[in-house]
Amino acid sequence: MYWRITLKTQQEIYDWYKQFAAKDIFGFTGEVLVAYLDYDLAKEFLKPETTKEQWDEGFIPLSEEQVISDMKYYMEFAWGKVRNHRGISAGRSVEKMMAWLWLLDDDELISFIADENSYPMYGAPILKRICEKYNFPIPEGEDIENMSNGLPCCPECEECNL
Repeated sequence: MYWRITLKTQQEIYDWYKQFAAKDIFGFTGEVLVAYLDYDLAKEFLKPETTKEQWDEGFIPLSEEQVISDMKYYMEFAWGKVRNHRGISAGRSVEKMMAWLWLLDDDELISFIADENSYPMYGAPILKRICEKYNFPIPEGEDIENMSNGLPCCPECEECNL
């Protein structure tokens, strides 16, 4: 990779969650971020019955490699939502990507996502830009190519042409 990544700290994640969790209406951003907190910081956001042992069993410490791996794993799901014109799910996918990008302190892509003009066609241009930067595969197909360029998947698609 040709850029320097500065990860957020556990304390920064905790502070974000504490400040913005109530504004995270559906909880998609918080869902991504809380997973990177160790038990001592996460416990106030967890169900009361969640024990340290349960949390630690699935906990993977925050690292650049882990965040990028999590993004890459989720990206296939995100492209499926774009391809199938699943508006709410595609929006959720972009929101989760933004949370991972925040962890990586990737202000360039966060700014791109925050620009409402970047979101046509279920966020395909956003996913394409993330894939290009982080060297993730982009699904093949004329539909994805068109949507990634902000165009309808095909001329006759009623959902894309709304």
